[in-house]
Order: sequence, then C-alpha cells, then structure tokens
Amino acid sequence: MTVVDQIRNILRSREYDGDPEEDLRSYEAPNFETSAPKEAVERVRALKERIVALTKGSDHSYERTVRNVIKVEQNMENYEGEEVGGTTPEMEAERKEFLDKFLTNLNPAARKVIALRLEGKTLEQVGDAIGFTRERARQIEEETLSFFQKTRMFKDATRND
Repeated sequence: MTVVDQIRNILRSREYDGDPEEDLRSYEAPNFETSAPKEAVERVRALKERIVALTKGSDHSYERTVRNVIKVEQNMENYEGEEVGGTTPEMEAERKEFLDKFLTNLNPAARKVIALRLEGKTLEQVGDAIGFTRERARQIEEETLSFFQKTRMFKDATRND
C-alpha cells in the first residue's frame, strides 16, 4: 500500500467526517487535525512527512507530489478499464482463446468458412476461396452458427452477458 493510500485510509476513517481527498491533497489539514483522534493526526503527519522527505532535492512540493500520484492512479484506473472495441485487453484474449477452441472442433470446410467470414470476406468471396457457391457458403455458416449456439462453450460464455 502506498503512502498516499495509507493517508487516504486514515482520512476516510469513521472518526472523521471531513473531505478526505481535500485533506489528502493539502499538506495542512486543519479540519482533520482539530476533529480527528490524536493518534490518527500523528500518523497522517508522519506519512505526509515521508512524502516530503521523498521529494527532498526536487522542486516538487507535497501538494504537487500528491496531485501527480492521484493523476497516475486515475490514469491507471482508466487504462485498466479501457475498452478497445468495446472490450478490455483481457476480454479480447479470452475471446480469442474461446474462438480458437471452437474453431478446432469444426470440420475443415466450416472452419474455413467461419475464418474467412471473420476476416470480413463476403459469402461470394468465401465460396470462391473454398470452391463452393455463395449459397453453400451461407448454408455452412448458418449450420455452424446454429451448432455453435447450442454448445456448452457458447452457453457458458454468454451466461454473464
């Protein structure tokens, strides 16, 4: 747990009903110091002094350092929750693994039809690539998707959606 988190946790304690984020951002926290228990005030002061000691030799003040830490926390939260095409990177990896497992269970013609469709090929292009008519490519795609929707893998994957 970072020093900033430790300060934040003390400021958010039940014994204090002030604005913990405001008191975190400011080195001086008169409201906290007059209304919180003495041991909590001393602990926060000691932690704030640690931040000041860490920034010695730089041109950063306590306030600027804490602002930067908060900014980094927010950027990390944004990155962790960042969606790429509506999904997180972890979700994309899970979907790719799921798709790979599914495709390995298909016959070669169905696997090729689905793979080409996922690449954005038209039914006509798929049929030409495999040596089928557009209609036969559509039928294979439809049969495969129907089969897919009945699998336990699909049901497990969509249960949470």
